[in-house]
This record gives sequence, C-alpha cells and structure tokens, in this order.
Amino acid sequence: MTKINNSNVSFSSVEEKNKKNGKATAAALAAGVGVTTAATFASRGLVAVIPNALNATLDENNLIKSKLDEVLTKTGLDSKGVKIKYIPENLQILDFRDEFSKKIMPSPLEQVRQGKNAFFNPKTGEILLPESKMAGAGFHEIGHAMNKHFSKYGKILQKCRPLMVLVAVPNLIGVFSKNKKAEDGKELSTGAKITNFIRNNAGKLSLACMAPTLIEEAMASAKGQKLAKGLLSPEMFKKVAKGNKIGFLTYAVQAAGVALASWTAVKVKDRLVAKKELKNNV
Repeated sequence: MTKINNSNVSFSSVEEKNKKNGKATAAALAAGVGVTTAATFASRGLVAVIPNALNATLDENNLIKSKLDEVLTKTGLDSKGVKIKYIPENLQILDFRDEFSKKIMPSPLEQVRQGKNAFFNPKTGEILLPESKMAGAGFHEIGHAMNKHFSKYGKILQKCRPLMVLVAVPNLIGVFSKNKKAEDGKELSTGAKITNFIRNNAGKLSLACMAPTLIEEAMASAKGQKLAKGLLSPEMFKKVAKGNKIGFLTYAVQAAGVALASWTAVKVKDRLVAKKELKNNV
C-alpha cells in the first residue's frame, strides 16, 4: 500500500493558492496605480495651462494687483490678517530633497516662484502669488480666504480637506482583500460586511474623500469671480473665469482618477479571483 503524505499535499495546495492570490493582488494594485498615474499627469497638464489662460501684460498685472488690494479692504479681509505676498522669480528657496523629487513634485512655494501656481495658506493668512504673473489668480485665492473667515460651511469644508489623504484607503482594502461569502447556514461577520461594503463602493468612497475639496474650490472660484466682475475689464474677467474653470478641472480630474482607480482595482481583483475559483471547480 502506498502512503500519501497529507501534510505535503496540504502545504503545496496552500502555497499554490497564496501564489495565485498574490498575482491577483499585484495585478489589481498595478491597475489602480496605472489609472492614478494617468490622472495625475492629466491634472498636472491642466495646471500648466493656467498661467497661459491668465496671461496679462506687466501693466495689466500691476493693475490687477492694485484691485486685489482694494478687495482685501472692501471685504474686510485685511482686518482679519489676510495679506498678499508676491514671490519674485529670483527668490532662493531651501529644499533639501533630492533633485528628482524636486523636479517631479516642486514645493508649493517653488511653483509660485516659477509663476505656475498660487496658494492661500489658511494658517498664516497669506495669499502667495507670483510677482509678475498670474495676478488674476488672486481673486480665487481671496475666495478661499472668504470661505475661511466669512462662511461657516466654507470653513468646515476647508477643515475637511485633509480627508484627501484617505482616497487610497478603499483602493488598498479592495486590492488586499476579496469579497467575503457566508458559509452555508451562517451569517457574515460585521467585519466581513464592512469589507464587502467598502469593496463594492470603493470608487464612490474615494470620490467622497475628494468632495469637500471640490465643493470648497468651487465656492472660492464663485466668490472670487463675483468680486472680479465689478473691478476688471470684460476681457480680463474672461481670463480670470477661464483660469478658474481650468483650475477646478484639475481637481475634478484628480477626483475622477482616484475614484476610477479604486473601482478598477477592485474589478481586476474580483475578476482574477473568480477566474481562479472557476478553474479550481472544473
């Protein structure tokens, strides 16, 4: 009689199962990263267009800067400590990161120095603008300041912006888990139900993490444009409005990208797991 070593067979089966699960996980992770990367590059491409949309002569730029000062006084933001800081191109910025990191992801201050972006810092009350470019972006940044100081909901939305760091959580849960199925006669545990809910709604949950940012950005643009309309020439106002639309689109593309990445990762994982289970049942 030939003896079968059950322990070796069992170990071999588990090892093969883990190997296949690992491949499904890796494929799902790669799919999610691929979609996210594509969305990131698309968003950055739109950011690069904003300075051209806000293109103005030096005289026009200086005129807009004077109008921004008027707005700070008119709205009462100056009394709240909000101020505009213009960053010159020759400013020396200390950045101790490696050259590759600085090139791939310039610091916010570096982006302003290069004339490629503008920011409002809610902690310091400073609006950072390039010294000789993109002054029209100041109206949108003033909109952010108004959200903080004069809007209850705007302030709440700003405080919720850190939720953006959670966009990858549904993606990762979907990648490193699989849909839980109840055994015959048994009910799923609470943990399994939560896992299934997150997996089945991964895209929506990732999008929800971006929602406060999208809404607050739209509010800032609306308030900024309302102020700009009464102060700028029709031609310059159109440029400001166009810059705001493109700016919002950068966030919308990011939001759509992370949502699609989470949805794609889960679908890839589920399809590969289902394919493996079908093969095992044959």
